[in-house]
Amino acid sequence: MSYNISSCLIKSSAITSHPNGELTTRAFVNYFDNQFVGKFSPVKVEKLDITNSNGVSFFKRDADISVSALRAIAAGLIEIADSAEQAHARMAELNKKA
Repeated sequence: MSYNISSCLIKSSAITSHPNGELTTRAFVNYFDNQFVGKFSPVKVEKLDITNSNGVSFFKRDADISVSALRAIAAGLIEIADSAEQAHARMAELNKKA
């Protein structure tokens, strides 16, 4: 008798977010959807959900998405967050001079 593990729940560590509390991301990796991973077929996750400790969902995607797309989205969001902090600091600096 043989067994196949068909899917796996993956979960991030909790990340503090003001004022939302701790955000945790969960997703599933399906073995059969990722059997032929290669240069033109990336690893995909499905049922991606980012929630706070109260179960409020901040981002949800049931359809599969590639991990390279997730990395691109994350990099874009980090870049926007960094730019927003820099712009705010610069505006505060300029407003003090006025």
